Amino acid sequence: MNKKAIAILPDFAVRGITFDNRQQIIAELEENMLLELSPEPENPYDPNAVAILFEGEKIGYIPREYSAYISSLLQQGIKLYITVLRIIEKITPERKLRIPIVLVYQIIDEPEIYQIKLEGGEK
Repeated sequence: MNKKAIAILPDFAVRGITFDNRQQIIAELEENMLLELSPEPENPYDPNAVAILFEGEKIGYIPREYSAYISSLLQQGIKLYITVLRIIEKITPERKLRIPIVLVYQIIDEPEIYQIKLEGGEK
């Protein structure tokens, strides 16, 4: 069987990137790097919150509008992947922000397509 990546959501900007030392961690990110997803059922603001981690350090969250769906998939044991598509830089009056744009996907087995040869020649 062949492996195929299927996008679970449209690409999106990571939320909550301005807290703590997250911009310092995000500064290390590059395109195509793999990140980690970590459900936070004890999160006081959203029991469906899903944190996004780089090397075990939190860089932000899945947007709230997608978090229940992603949290549910993870709780079912479905293996999901998240990768950095690109980094957008935005200059604010306070500072320059790096905003990761990411994609969540699943890798599935795709059955091979077999060509069937008909007996008796072509018709």
